[in-house]
Amino acid sequence: MRTTVPTSVVIVVPARNEADTLPACLASLRRARARAPVPTRIVVVLDDSTDASASMTGGEDVVTVRCRNVGAARAAGFKFAGAADPDALLLCTDADCEVEPDWVQ
Repeated sequence: MRTTVPTSVVIVVPARNEADTLPACLASLRRARARAPVPTRIVVVLDDSTDASASMTGGEDVVTVRCRNVGAARAAGFKFAGAADPDALLLCTDADCEVEPDWVQ
């Protein structure tokens, strides 16, 4: 069995009104990205957010949807990521989570 190593990673973060938790989530993802062995992008999917979540994305890719469904928001992020980089390894985490620095390794 041959294992292939991805040449890039895209992390999708669905978020709906997550202004309280999104900054810590993104900070942890940025730490993980800095240690990643391959180029890593973060895509925040804002799902009908009415709070300040949009102002907290800090230059990451943003997709805006109005489905009010985390699965549909995640799918929209994966579709966006796949169109931009069809060979990327796709990862996902919730906007109220913080990942370990070696999460992408």
